[in-house]
Amino acid sequence: MKTKFPPKKDWKVGGIFILVLVIIGIPVLLTDDLPTWLYIIEFVPVVFIGWLWFGTAYSITDQTINYRSGPFRGSIPISKIKSIKKNEFSWIGLRPSLSFDSLKVKYGKYHEIYLAPANESKFLEIIQQYNPDVIIR
Repeated sequence: MKTKFPPKKDWKVGGIFILVLVIIGIPVLLTDDLPTWLYIIEFVPVVFIGWLWFGTAYSITDQTINYRSGPFRGSIPISKIKSIKKNEFSWIGLRPSLSFDSLKVKYGKYHEIYLAPANESKFLEIIQQYNPDVIIR
């Protein structure tokens, strides 16, 4: 069975995205005659940020956690998860997350990823059903 989870969307991350879009959009708004190639260059980050904001989701099957955030996709074998730490944030590492309040998932020997499902308690409950050895802090 596959259980889907929408992401937790933090206003701070949304604010950063909006700020980037405003900074990118200023040259377009202040200049009347821009070359076409500049409009295209301005459009690419808008599409990318929209893809991240609207294209982030998680799902759990009986064997894996699957994540996607825009063009970034992957899966984590639930059997390889060692621990999950709540309320974590880091600028370093893989972060297919739209919130600064994330779950830090350690798996394998040295791997970690930051995920932020909207229903964190249900997400953790399902993971523990499939792997009761996961340490949750």
